[in-house]
Amino acid sequence: MDLRLYNNNLADAIPHQLSRLPRVKHFDLGSNFLTGPDYSRFSPMPTVNFMSLYLNYLIDSFPEFVLKSGNVTYLDLSENNFSRPLPDTLLKKLPSLMYLNLSANAFSGRIPVSLSMLRKLRDLQIAANNLTRGIPDFLGSMSQLRVLVLGGNLFGGPIPPVLGRLQMLHRLDLRSAMLVSTIPPQLGNLGNLSFADLSTNQLTGVLPPELAGMHKMQKFGISSNKLAGQIPPALFTSWPDLIGFQAQSNSFTGNISMEIGKATKLQVLHLFSNNLTGFIW
Repeated sequence: MDLRLYNNNLADAIPHQLSRLPRVKHFDLGSNFLTGPDYSRFSPMPTVNFMSLYLNYLIDSFPEFVLKSGNVTYLDLSENNFSRPLPDTLLKKLPSLMYLNLSANAFSGRIPVSLSMLRKLRDLQIAANNLTRGIPDFLGSMSQLRVLVLGGNLFGGPIPPVLGRLQMLHRLDLRSAMLVSTIPPQLGNLGNLSFADLSTNQLTGVLPPELAGMHKMQKFGISSNKLAGQIPPALFTSWPDLIGFQAQSNSFTGNISMEIGKATKLQVLHLFSNNLTGFIW
């Protein structure tokens, strides 16, 4: 049975009776005006594998009935107002998770180490929360990840070089995370990465030429940092599918490289508010 009520004008508390529907596999109440119910009245939903409550007005901590629905593989609680620390029991309670989106809430504290043990997880999105205490090194052990979206938090600290081990990664979003760091050359090992956004942090140093190893790059953003030195010309010859390069509001110097002309698919090039000199080729 599928229950798909998303994208309506449903309001008030989610009826706890819905959790008692038998044999539900797809449970989607996303994009409504639902408010926080008494979660203690909800029953576990052991047959559900797809659960979405995104874009509502749900509050309080991570719902316990969700944690007790142990066969969920796709979970989207994004764009609500859930708060408090992320549960450290996700591995034990939801071991089959493949997709987890908790973005745009008010979760706080650190990223729990138990996340690293979710070996089936491919897509991890926990952006726009109040998470702190840095980006943990253990994320570098999650070699199965395709998507890692962490931007818009209060992490601070450096970009862990071990993220360069995530060679299956397609999308990396660390923008606006209060990071104080250089860009690790190890990120150049991410040969499948097509989207990277490191903008609006406090990144210093140079743009490592090793990033040319990201051969599938399409959209690359490093704007609004404190990066300096020259932009490596090899990036424009090593990224044949590049369509967007945004490096504005830094302190890059030197000439605008002629190699930009070899990026034949380039549609967006933002280099304003730097210290570039020379000619426009």
